[in-house]
Amino acid sequence: QGTHTTIAADGSVYVSSTYNQDFTFAEKVTENPDEWTSASIVKYNAKGEELWAVTMEGSAIVYALDTDADGTLYAAGSFLSGVTYTGTDGVSTKITSEGVYSAFIAKISADGVFETVKAITPAVNEEIASKMGDPWDMGFESPLYTMWDPIYVTPNKIQVDGDKVYVSAK
Repeated sequence: QGTHTTIAADGSVYVSSTYNQDFTFAEKVTENPDEWTSASIVKYNAKGEELWAVTMEGSAIVYALDTDADGTLYAAGSFLSGVTYTGTDGVSTKITSEGVYSAFIAKISADGVFETVKAITPAVNEEIASKMGDPWDMGFESPLYTMWDPIYVTPNKIQVDGDKVYVSAK
């Protein structure tokens, strides 16, 4: 899960994966002190040589990748509670979502620098929820889904078209 690939116009290959222990890529050690299942994206050049790795430390997974004509990478995925994005420049940015499963869309330069990261945090409409009542009070033995279950935003595809980025989710 979380292993996705995309190929840039110059033949570079980007691969996402998850990790729960330290790993080495392009002669750089990436540590995982909390042993969370975190996400990473690695880049190979057209010859298959290792170039760099970027990380999304925390409970994170990448579901889709795409590039634009300049080789800028766009990644869409999800995370629980919070995630720290660290690019090749060593700059780390943390985004939190207060304990819910949220989605992210990241723009990463061809050199592995996180340029922009946007989070999408789901929310329950309290006005609608208050009218539904508790399913246990309605005589349900085991509701299959209720508004009290976690709400997920799971991106499943990302596509770059010119200066627009399209993301679909389920």
